[in-house]
Amino acid sequence: MNSFLNLHLAEVSVRVRLSVLEAEQLEALLAQLIERIKAAQANRKQPQAPVEYRQKEPLYLEVYGNPNLWPSPFAARVLVTLKGSEIHVSGEAELTRVLEDVQQFLEANRV
Repeated sequence: MNSFLNLHLAEVSVRVRLSVLEAEQLEALLAQLIERIKAAQANRKQPQAPVEYRQKEPLYLEVYGNPNLWPSPFAARVLVTLKGSEIHVSGEAELTRVLEDVQQFLEANRV
């Protein structure tokens, strides 16, 4: 069963239909980004690879984060892109807010 995930971007809120499995994958990716930000701060000479989540159906949803740009997970932002045949929306969002949105979605939709 797919439900709607509310994502709060800087000045806009969008809703996208997502399954619990897809939300769990996104949550894992965001946790990985947090760990990579911490690793990048601990060792500046060894850059960390960016992380990227992609869902392609029914809308294309991408969440992209570069761990090398931010001094901490609390300052980090991710790029969120939604594309469909009739719409294309991109915007930055706070990493911790997106993680919170995903966790609230999972709490409400896990059986």
